[in-house]
Amino acid sequence: MTMGQRYLRRLGWCALLATFALCVFCAPALAQCAMCKATGSGLDAKAARYLNIAVVLMVSPPVTIFCGFLYLTYKHRRPPGDEG
Repeated sequence: MTMGQRYLRRLGWCALLATFALCVFCAPALAQCAMCKATGSGLDAKAARYLNIAVVLMVSPPVTIFCGFLYLTYKHRRPPGDEG
């Protein structure tokens, strides 16, 4: 593994960790759809927290699939002019 590859891998892990930290530690700032917001406004603090966690859990699979697609696209890219 070259030094540039190590740097990119470390940068990727740092970005992943930063994204995870933002999702976990900024729970009040997470956006919700109008229906979830209307439902959550009538709940107590504990139930609203569980609703926020449920929204994050429902968003996680599509984001994971999208990130996996981007990773595979980046990993298997070919430089211009490469035929094989």
